[in-house]
This record gives sequence, C-alpha cells and structure tokens, in this order.
Amino acid sequence: MRALVISLSAALTICSVACQKRDTNGVNGANGSNGANGANGGPTSQTSSAPPTAPKDNIIRLGEVGSLTGPQATFGISTRNGVQMAIEEVNAQGGVKLADGTQKLLDVRVYDDQGKPEEAANATVRLINQDHVKVILGEVASSNSLAMAPKAQAAQVPMITPSSTNATVTQVGDYIFRVCFIDDFQGLAMAKFAHETMKVK
Repeated sequence: MRALVISLSAALTICSVACQKRDTNGVNGANGSNGANGANGGPTSQTSSAPPTAPKDNIIRLGEVGSLTGPQATFGISTRNGVQMAIEEVNAQGGVKLADGTQKLLDVRVYDDQGKPEEAANATVRLINQDHVKVILGEVASSNSLAMAPKAQAAQVPMITPSSTNATVTQVGDYIFRVCFIDDFQGLAMAKFAHETMKVK
C-alpha cells in the first residue's frame, strides 16, 4: 500500500502544474468558517472530496499543503488545481486499483499555509493527527518543505514535494521525496548551457 500511494502521489504532484487559475474561492477556515485565517490564525483548509455516496472504507485520503494566499499564492493555487484535476480524473475512472484487486477513490484535504513555514508545519501535524492522511503533497517552496519534513518523517507519513529544489529537503529522512531536480543539478545544467550554447566565458 505504501509503495502504491507514493507512486500515485508522485503522479498527482507532477500534474500540479496543469492549471494556473488564480482564485481562492472555496477556501474555508480550519474551524469551518470562511476567511483567510483558520481557527486561532492557523492554516486554512478545503476538501476536494470523493463522491459523497462513497463509503469511508473505500477512500484513500491524501493531504496537501500549499500557499493559497500570500505572495506565493500563484504557485499554491496552480498546484492545488492540478492535484484536484488529477484526482477527479482518477475517480472518474473508478479510482485506484490496489494490489489485492480492490479499487479505492481518492480524497484530498488541502491546507493553506499562507507561505509561512510555521503554518506549513502546523498544517502537516493537523493532516497527520486529525485527518489521518496516507500521503502529504507539498510544499512548493523549500523553506516550507523543510518545516514540514521533520513532522512527516517522525510520523512515518510519506511526503512528496513537487518543486522544492533545496537538496537538504529529502535528506531529512526516508519518507521525504521530491519529483524535481535539485539546485546543484540545475546550476550545473545552466552553467553548461551558458558555456556550450551561449558561448559565455
């Protein structure tokens, strides 16, 4: 199950670049109230749910943490939209087929960390302890992922970042993954391109 959920979540994360719609409609506070702030100023949340008629034991719940508000909102919103689109496509085809032949639908709990590392860490703890997610997707920014990773690692909940390029993110532990290149590789590739293609010396 763990290997399946990791593979699935990687695919969902890759899909997260698919949509660039900039809006924050539907973002609810963690206590169910509308607004940019959750209960006690904590991370806000929304749920992209499986069909309401689906039995709870037929659902795999994922978690996502992103910047839906604040200066990095364009990245968080596009990631959320891409993940939601991927989940809708998977569920429309009957869900995910497990090793035992059964199929389960996907559900995601999304928290807005407002671009703040401390809120990203709080959201991670909430996803693990309150929402009991199987996998956490996020964050986009390395600083936020670095705040989240120790929480996910300690709870042994797989965490996958779509674009945190700081090499130390995945060095936190064996439950932390990325689906992008790291800074060192990108720097080398840029230097090679500048030297060989642009003839910059």
